[in-house]
Amino acid sequence: MEVYHAENSAENSDCRQHVDKSEMVRFELCAEIKSDPLTGQIPLIFITAISDAADEAKWMEYGAIDYITKPIFPPIAKARIKNHLELKRNRDALEKLTLYLSIKNRLCIR
Repeated sequence: MEVYHAENSAENSDCRQHVDKSEMVRFELCAEIKSDPLTGQIPLIFITAISDAADEAKWMEYGAIDYITKPIFPPIAKARIKNHLELKRNRDALEKLTLYLSIKNRLCIR
């Protein structure tokens, strides 16, 4: 599984207008990734210096699975990412098992 990192283009809060524009592009990208059947199941974790509940809620609406604010504490971030990856593996395994059982059930009924 690959991890992609996107830097926030604003260096400080004085660049908030630029961040707002960049954020909108990121929201649209997040929505596009989540709406594509090929990429929609990829867990997206957003990491930002912006600690705002409304911003976090908006990212979750657009499909992010988690929202981590800076400063990042590596042990906590690693644990959260590990948990999300485990959840993803379990969800994938359940989907495969459901498909297998569905096919097996159809064959038994005939």
